[in-house]
Order: sequence, then structure tokens, then C-alpha cells
Amino acid sequence: MRLRYSAGYITDLLEAESYLRSVAPQLVAELARRLDASFSLLLDHPLMARTGRASGTRELVLKKFPYVVVYRATPQEIVILRLLHQAQDWP
Repeated sequence: MRLRYSAGYITDLLEAESYLRSVAPQLVAELARRLDASFSLLLDHPLMARTGRASGTRELVLKKFPYVVVYRATPQEIVILRLLHQAQDWP
């Protein structure tokens, strides 16, 4: 199983990091660690997160952060689609 990041996720991640850097710079590294740990778990347990609001997706809520990782799992790969703030309207 492999992990792939969409352009939408990369954009969302950069925006989240930029915001955190402006309000609490020490949290940028913590967010990166939390995401890495979450993605490692997803590789072993791709269906561990709740069913997503968009068809065919799943949503992983990050602990200690107000973000949701939206992804799609297939037998070959996990595609990380978005990193959304929990207050964002999705889909």
C-alpha cells in the first residue's frame, strides 16, 4: 500500500502551517508529527476513520488540532485529498 498526496491537500497543509506559524509557531512541528503518525496508522488500518461526507471518502479527525484529514482508500493506495478545518463546510 502506498500513500499519495493531492494538490488540494498540499495547498491546505501550507495554509494551515502559515496560520499556525502566525499564532503559535511551536505547533507547526507538532502538526507535522501528528500527520505523520496518522498517515502511518492509515497505511496499516485504511478504514479506521469515519465514513466521509463526500461519497467514497473517509475523514480522520486529528487529536489536539481542529483539522480533519479527508482521504480515499483503495486496495493499492491511500490518497490524502484535503486537510480541512473542522469549521469548514465540506463537501
